Amino acid sequence: MSKAFLTVVVSLFLSVHAFAELDSLVKVDEISYSNSFEKNVFKKSGKTGSDFFYSYMVFSSDDSLQIASYRNSLNRRVQDFKSRKRPKNNSKYVKKVYEFVHSEFLRKYESEAYFHQIFENGVYNCVTACALYGMVFSTLDIPFTIKETPTHVYIIAYPASDQIGIETTDPIGGFKTFSPGFKQNFVNQLVGLKLIDISELADGVNAVFNRYYFSNKELGLKELTGIQYYNHGLVEFQNNNYQLAYQDMQKAYYLYPSENIREILSLSCLATLSKADYDDWYDIQLFSSAITLNHPSFSDNQKLGEFSRLLNKQLIDNNDTLFVDSAFHAITALPLNPDLNKEVTFLYNYERARKLYNRGNYKLALPYSKAAYHTKPESSDSENLLVNTIQNAVVTKAFGSEETFLIIESLLESYPSIKTHGHLGELRSRLYLIAMHDAFENKNVNEAIDYKNKFEAFIDEFGYRYDEYALGRAYSQGIMYYFRKGAYRNARNLLNDGLKYAPDNQDLKMRKYYLDRASN
Repeated sequence: MSKAFLTVVVSLFLSVHAFAELDSLVKVDEISYSNSFEKNVFKKSGKTGSDFFYSYMVFSSDDSLQIASYRNSLNRRVQDFKSRKRPKNNSKYVKKVYEFVHSEFLRKYESEAYFHQIFENGVYNCVTACALYGMVFSTLDIPFTIKETPTHVYIIAYPASDQIGIETTDPIGGFKTFSPGFKQNFVNQLVGLKLIDISELADGVNAVFNRYYFSNKELGLKELTGIQYYNHGLVEFQNNNYQLAYQDMQKAYYLYPSENIREILSLSCLATLSKADYDDWYDIQLFSSAITLNHPSFSDNQKLGEFSRLLNKQLIDNNDTLFVDSAFHAITALPLNPDLNKEVTFLYNYERARKLYNRGNYKLALPYSKAAYHTKPESSDSENLLVNTIQNAVVTKAFGSEETFLIIESLLESYPSIKTHGHLGELRSRLYLIAMHDAFENKNVNEAIDYKNKFEAFIDEFGYRYDEYALGRAYSQGIMYYFRKGAYRNARNLLNDGLKYAPDNQDLKMRKYYLDRASN
């Protein structure tokens, strides 16, 4: 074995990602199928099946009867071979199987081929040939494992003992055993290239050979069905059929959750998402998958941009609030990082509030504007929307005075910084004055005085502007109450307090005129 060849072999084996058990990124109920045949066999064999013949046939245009005839032909020929005398030597037996498979089924190697072509015209590639060998070995009770490199798969018979390799791309020299000399030479060159530490030789040549030559992931027939979907999806991806590629990659990853498949799954998902118009729930599932896959090229800003596109389509254009609400809850249930979750939550609540506000539904808008402000109290946009919503709710009498007070007081308690908002301060002072007027009108004197004191303390502390008309009405209502009771001193004190804040108010000047005449 040459140094150059060995370097290539070793680099291929050592560059494969170490496989870790991954949480499923693909939900079976979100997978799309080309036809009912594919759907049925996929769900039947999916995660737990052991008979994958029909799973490999999903790219065939033949009807189910023709596929069944292929299956019967395979079974008949393998059973006929099984009835022959079996050599005791494993290597000799595998060599006979190898010759049988090539003579009976495999005619021409092509890099792009699918399983049904073996039975139609003998065309095969490394994946479909491995699948065929795996089925034959299973019927003949020959233990096997399937190996994967970044660009190739091959099959090993008797992996725990004889380690007999089948190179499916080579119909002449594809059968090989790993002699002690082959193993020793491989290990010597690993040492010579300083790819391993010499201390590892203490484990023995066989252990070192197995560790580095067979270090890549072992596969079964189920994973091979995933690789066939992966190969088909790659062709679609290269032809810019991104949605078809994505659907293939979903099935590929579900059957074989490898990092290589995840990469193309992610890229095809993002390419498909770029064309999405968010007209139906499939696009939400697509967006959710893109978030879950979390490819480095899909930044948080892009995710937020996609969510904004969704809102523009379904909220602004279609006013489909049920769709938007469901989409928001589905997306925020995903593993978003805290900053992105905050931005998505703010944008959803802000746009929901703004839509209702623009339609004059201030009472319905308030919970969303409060939620937007709660999410980003530092945002002047959310603060202004909240205050304007409350103001317009007061003007349109969407809430009673007491309910409005509770809303404002709750906000001020939760967010003291909002006290500095001038419009909210003016609104709060006007509400005090309205409540003071109504309490005097209803002869609830203690309540009226309480609101008066709150108004004056609030204005003295923060210096907000206030509505002099509302002030004149509120204080005049109290003056009239005391005046009619003959409590002129109380009326005079209330008048003087009012004039302190609004010395030119015409209502108060008129009350002063009558008080002065009554006092004389």
